[in-house]
Amino acid sequence: MKHVILLHGALGCKSHWLHILPYLNQGYTYHNLNFPLHGGTAAAKKDLTLSDLTQFVSGYVKGQQLDNFVIMGYSMGGYVGLDLAIKHFKGLDKVITLGTKLNWDKTIAEEEISKLSLENLVPIHAKLEKEHGSHWQDVISATHSIMRSIGEQQLLMEDFKNIQIPVCLLLGERDKMVTHEETIMFSESGDTCSYQIIAGQPHLLERVDAELIAGKINALLETDRQHENS
Repeated sequence: MKHVILLHGALGCKSHWLHILPYLNQGYTYHNLNFPLHGGTAAAKKDLTLSDLTQFVSGYVKGQQLDNFVIMGYSMGGYVGLDLAIKHFKGLDKVITLGTKLNWDKTIAEEEISKLSLENLVPIHAKLEKEHGSHWQDVISATHSIMRSIGEQQLLMEDFKNIQIPVCLLLGERDKMVTHEETIMFSESGDTCSYQIIAGQPHLLERVDAELIAGKINALLETDRQHENS
């Protein structure tokens, strides 16, 4: 049975996948993970980087002895999956992303960080505390450091040329965080990459049509199963 690792986005946690999980193909084993510090989990440090997240996933895979697996990553989680694909991580068969921003540099990172200031996030302080516990403010700080690390060492379109496994970039039509243009440009830079625009869907994972998104994921997973059986 193939394994699917579900990765959440910035400021998120694994509970954000719970409304989608019931619609996913039950012929797979799903590993719904919290990144370090997120969802009340422990972390060795608070100034997390993209490398820390990548190492966390690779450590989990090795610890669970997963030989073949797919990463389904939302937003920041998708970026982690792409980083592993570029690094040719052993056992990774496919990466599916949803709402993953690909166009980064230092200036863009600082702009995104400014949007996620403690003051700007006042409307969701209670929500963040409920999801992450007493260290919810540390999650905000960690998100800033993660974004800063991405801005300093972003994935490039040239990197996508080296990806050897199938990658599909899913993007909601009403996503205001990620542009269609950047998604298309990056997908066209890799021979094994493709993209799909999903009609009517916003950026936030918690607000997407769960059955519709799960259907897209199932179709991509079924493609793998048909290939294995051919």
